[in-house]
Amino acid sequence: MSSESAKLSVSCQTDITMEYLDKFINSVSNELDFKSAFHELYFNKIKEELDSLPNIKTIDNNRWYYYKYMEPFYSDIIIQLYSNGKIGNGCNKMCVFCKSKGHVKRGCPTAKKQNQNFTYNF
Repeated sequence: MSSESAKLSVSCQTDITMEYLDKFINSVSNELDFKSAFHELYFNKIKEELDSLPNIKTIDNNRWYYYKYMEPFYSDIIIQLYSNGKIGNGCNKMCVFCKSKGHVKRGCPTAKKQNQNFTYNF
């Protein structure tokens, strides 16, 4: 018996059908993910105010956002940058916790009472 014939030939079959695989590979979606309807409303308000939003590469190059280990949605990054005055004038700040205008989550009186006033507004 040669060493060639002594090797075991193993193949594997998965349950993934070609139809499923095609959907998976070609599922390029331009839709953004949002944590809530309010996050979507706030993001769209920021987008409307600023006309154009920075992309991830611009944010990285300018070192505007340091907390990538949290892996937030792009929309959350924009909300955080806007809320902290990194982009835009921030005159329409809205708290994602109590949904009130004029402050962000870090300064939210309702969040403070509930000990949930995390530093960032997303």
